[in-house]
Amino acid sequence: MRWFWQRRRNRQAAVETPPSAPIPAAPASVGTVQRAPTTSGRLGQSRHLSSELLELARDYLQAVGGRVRVEDEDVLSATLPDGRNVRYTTTLAKARSDESMTLLVEGSEALAAMLDDIAARSRLTALWLDAATDPVALALDRCAPPAARCGRCVESSSGEDAQTALCPVCPLRESRIVLRWRTPGALTARVMRQEQAVSVELAYLVVARDRQGRRDEWLRHAVDVATGQAIPPLSAPALAVAQPDTLPADYERTLTAVRASAERSLGEPLVASGMFLRQRSLDEYLRRLEEVATTFDRLQRESPEMARAAKAGRGRELAALAEVYAVDVEAQLESACFITSPVVLVALRPQKGRGEVLLRVDVGRQHVLPPQCAACGTAVRAGQVCDEGHVVCAACFATCSTCGAWQCPVCNEASQSVCVKCGQPTVESHRIDRHPEETAAIFTARHLEALPPEMWLTAMEWLLSCQRITTEARRITGDLVIWQGQSETGKVMVAAQRSPGRWALDEIAIRQAAAHLAPEQPAMARLMLSTAPATGEAAQVARQLGIQLMDRHSLETLLSGLASAHERERERQIADMQARADAAGSARQAMLDAVDAIGQALTPVRRARKAGTQTSAGTSGSRKLIEARAAIERASLAWETLVNGWTESFSERPARNGSLVISGEVSQFAEMIERVAHLQPVLLEAARLLMETPARGEGGYTTLRQAVLEEYQARCDAWRWRIRSYDPEVWSDFTRAWNAKAAAKAAEATTAAGHATARADKAQAQAPRAG
Repeated sequence: MRWFWQRRRNRQAAVETPPSAPIPAAPASVGTVQRAPTTSGRLGQSRHLSSELLELARDYLQAVGGRVRVEDEDVLSATLPDGRNVRYTTTLAKARSDESMTLLVEGSEALAAMLDDIAARSRLTALWLDAATDPVALALDRCAPPAARCGRCVESSSGEDAQTALCPVCPLRESRIVLRWRTPGALTARVMRQEQAVSVELAYLVVARDRQGRRDEWLRHAVDVATGQAIPPLSAPALAVAQPDTLPADYERTLTAVRASAERSLGEPLVASGMFLRQRSLDEYLRRLEEVATTFDRLQRESPEMARAAKAGRGRELAALAEVYAVDVEAQLESACFITSPVVLVALRPQKGRGEVLLRVDVGRQHVLPPQCAACGTAVRAGQVCDEGHVVCAACFATCSTCGAWQCPVCNEASQSVCVKCGQPTVESHRIDRHPEETAAIFTARHLEALPPEMWLTAMEWLLSCQRITTEARRITGDLVIWQGQSETGKVMVAAQRSPGRWALDEIAIRQAAAHLAPEQPAMARLMLSTAPATGEAAQVARQLGIQLMDRHSLETLLSGLASAHERERERQIADMQARADAAGSARQAMLDAVDAIGQALTPVRRARKAGTQTSAGTSGSRKLIEARAAIERASLAWETLVNGWTESFSERPARNGSLVISGEVSQFAEMIERVAHLQPVLLEAARLLMETPARGEGGYTTLRQAVLEEYQARCDAWRWRIRSYDPEVWSDFTRAWNAKAAAKAAEATTAAGHATARADKAQAQAPRAG
């Protein structure tokens, strides 16, 4: 079974380079990028270029081996290796006056050709970095012990449900490596050996398509070939001083291995992107699905002979709808760069200890690779080091249940699970599952923090729109993103932060965010969103500063609510219709009871007329009869208004899903019940006045009394059948809720009541008048 958000075409993998466009083998002319001679210019002439396009052209011409000359701030010339001369300018007037100049502007043919050539040459490159720092000093600077009287970072696992915050002076806040040695003291470092390490930096173009259009985003991923660890991509300052280099002899095999590692790492961001795009259009898609289903179900009900054609049409509509709302996320490998950098293996050890930890120090990148956990093999940003030099992460170390001393799982396994401090055999492991399986097919906070940078910003703005906040401006400050927007209550400032390392959100982060959330305007609403769980202190500080905090748990609740919003809306609509139906059913029963009570009150009048036991009436009897009819007219007018309101609360046509449409609110039906309780005594009082009149009289009295009685009975019959035309208790099926026979009888009874009124009017005109 294929979900609607799956790709339109079958693809081989989540991240793939199409066979038609592989990374080309390095030709001899591309293997080494030669730098051109120094840029020349006339004496006294400024070499500053006024346009970024001319700077791009200068770098490009130098890379292809041309001799570049800056003639003016908007004129660049060069002699290419094949002897051709080219001149570029960004000024239209100069390009028109001199035919040898080529206009270089956005959209020009010259710039497009240059960019295509740059893209082709940069698909496979090699660079070499010089040593830029002292490896021993860098290793000692980047590695630090835990803060004094703390150490929660090396003891607490930063898992999915972590509630532990970093201490205010934790070295992790400075992106350092925190190691606690069993033997405390100052660290010493010595160089073990130096080697040339090769890393590969891959650039992927991530393309995401959905109903709202296409979004392109670049992702850079660097991998150390020797260890297979992911390392930071090359920074702009390091790239500026990098030197061209030749490709390794086995670059194809290395590139294949690195691609496999990179694509495993990119799988989670791509899946998260697909889940987000799916969730963003899910409600609209489900509504359209229901519309298609109800439309064709109605067609089949009204035209059973077209059932086969309706079924085929439904399939076509569903296929078209799935195509429209399809989500497609793919990553295309665009370039690969082999970077050779000097790496020094530095051995760290405490002055009084014997265990050593080997660190790979990339002196070209000025980066220290974190050591790997001896138990699980993951990179350790915070961990403990035993006397044998085994580095253990916070998720894998063990604690003796007797004395509480922490144990190295490697050494403990060798010693058959015996505590090295107290000798007891019982040791409690802290190992947890680092990668629990994500079984829920909904967009969660874990997906949110795995999104690529630009997609994450889009997701946060979508979440704000779900909170009815319209964003107007955005700025990025460090790891904080600040939005200024408008909500239903006025202006609002929003700060969003992705959790670094999944540690809990602490009060320091709250205060840093508060400094950017317009503190000079305390009346403005302020909101902070974070994918990390907040500590109690952070929540308290947020309340004191007037910041509404949405941490990981709040975001999980919000996302869960958004995922089930359509289903909950359906349930709410069904519950609302059921509540209306119950209220309408109560009003219907009350009205029928009132009409039946009137019929029972008129029964003695009919019997007395047939028996003829009452005495003849004179003019005073005619006056009472006319007063009784006037009372019946007044009460009937009010009751007719009530019955009209009842019938107008329902639609004469079924809904698209074949149910009865109840437009009346619960409060309206409750008001009808109150009006029934008020009008029933009035109707019964009119019937009592009619009962008190004599059964016979002189002249046209008897005829008038019989006409008034028939008129009242006919109106009661019309009301009864009109009320019975709708049965709200079976509102889900219009064919049962709408009683066509009762509606036909109601029409006949209404006509009969009109005739009875005409006869009563004629009889009243002929009846004797009271003196």
